[in-house]
Amino acid sequence: GLDFVCRAMIQELLDILGVDDRLDGSVKFVQDLLCKDEEETDALAKRSAPVDALQAYSSVWSDIWETLKSWSHDKLCTTKLQDLIDILGLPDAIDGTVEMIQSATCKFFPDPESVDKRELKI
Repeated sequence: GLDFVCRAMIQELLDILGVDDRLDGSVKFVQDLLCKDEEETDALAKRSAPVDALQAYSSVWSDIWETLKSWSHDKLCTTKLQDLIDILGLPDAIDGTVEMIQSATCKFFPDPESVDKRELKI
């Protein structure tokens, strides 16, 4: 439960979640959110901690993803990582998450405008 999540080493949590080591800052960020009032947490909350941990982690990813996908491809792919962190108002600790989203988006999803331009040339 929450007891485990709050006492676990970050590497243990990364292994359990099965996520890339670059996300250590994000996992720590979520751990801190869940555990900041651990002493005041009742037994019911402790039993639901694994679900809460996954929901909190998912929420962080989802919020970042929703914001970044609303940007133009050019803006997302040309903005430096630290500038993205600052613009999004996120702690530096979750730079790995932002970097992975930026890299995946820019690498695997081509700029729609450049695709349209290539199709026009054919």
